Amino acid sequence: MPVFTVRFDTGFKSTASDAELVSAFTTISAAGGTDVSVVRDGGNERPRAEFSLEAADRPSAVVAVGALLVGLMEATPSVAGGWVLTSLVAA
Repeated sequence: MPVFTVRFDTGFKSTASDAELVSAFTTISAAGGTDVSVVRDGGNERPRAEFSLEAADRPSAVVAVGALLVGLMEATPSVAGGWVLTSLVAA
């Protein structure tokens, strides 16, 4: 099955706690994400999530990422503006 590299960024500086970022990591992992990284992006404190996801094809990956995005926003309610999909690339 093809593997896709996915990246989510936040639109704005965030007050997300470390516990929320751990929840984001857990949410992504539970949805089948591998090689998961959830970090604050340098000095601007904008969280970033990157991971790999297996899917049958690109349309299947888009559906899976959409469902995962809903869970990610629920896991990190203090992320202002929510998460934005910035990359979905076949690895």
